[in-house]
Amino acid sequence: MTGFARAADSDATWRWTWEARSVNGRGLDLRVRVPSGLDRIEFAARNAAGGRFQRGSLSLNLAVEPVSGPADMRIDRDRLKAYAALAAELQAVHGLAPARADGLLALRGVIDGSERGLDSFLDAAAGYEPRVLATLTQALEGLGRARAAEGDRLAAVLSTLLDAVETLIGAARGRAASQPATLRARLETQLAEIAAGVPSLSAERLAQEVALL
Repeated sequence: MTGFARAADSDATWRWTWEARSVNGRGLDLRVRVPSGLDRIEFAARNAAGGRFQRGSLSLNLAVEPVSGPADMRIDRDRLKAYAALAAELQAVHGLAPARADGLLALRGVIDGSERGLDSFLDAAAGYEPRVLATLTQALEGLGRARAAEGDRLAAVLSTLLDAVETLIGAARGRAASQPATLRARLETQLAEIAAGVPSLSAERLAQEVALL
């Protein structure tokens, strides 16, 4: 089932937001993305999602930012140069289109838009973990409601289609039951029209012709 949910919380210093997305899938395909260094939260998030859902391609994303906002924009120029060099190499080897500046700047790690980075949050991550996971629970519950709502809509559509199929099956059965008699009457009419002067067929021969039809 497809669905989307978002849950956020904050304190005086930090704001964190979970986004949960789901699309149809045979089994459970779970992807969790959290800021580097929050491995404990990623592990707990996988367990929480795996215990709640059994099917679907799920994507969980955690974003953490200071409440004061990104006041000091910093570009990692070395990383940007490395990405640009790799893009140029791929362009030369595979004939790809040139990389755009906005695309390179959007790559992870090129821009650090937080005033303090996540260093102070990572230092206090153990204390934040219960609240961050509680927010995750809200997001997963919202995702569950969204998937259930879509399931209800699909159930209504499928019920309508099944009713239509049952109606068609009933009509087909009725036609199948009357087909031999209809074919016999049609054959008798045709024989009467084109062979009025020929002696009529026996009942057994007429039955054979109807069976062949």
